[in-house]
Amino acid sequence: MKVAADGWHTCYGYRIYTEGNKVLRGVEGEYLGTHTVYPYRRDRKRKNLWDCIAGCTYQAFKAGVKRGTIKMF
Repeated sequence: MKVAADGWHTCYGYRIYTEGNKVLRGVEGEYLGTHTVYPYRRDRKRKNLWDCIAGCTYQAFKAGVKRGTIKMF
């Protein structure tokens, strides 16, 4: 199991911040237009709702982004 080091990483185009192998937040935009975004997972029962999952593991985040069930908003 790969453990992400603390700090900033790029995962499938998202710039994310990890601490203790947990994804806490990310950033979106460039230069002065940069703003903070958080990871969200699609609700399994109601497909049009998203739940904030800040603090999920790096491996779960990476797998969810690959599947399309996790996005940053």
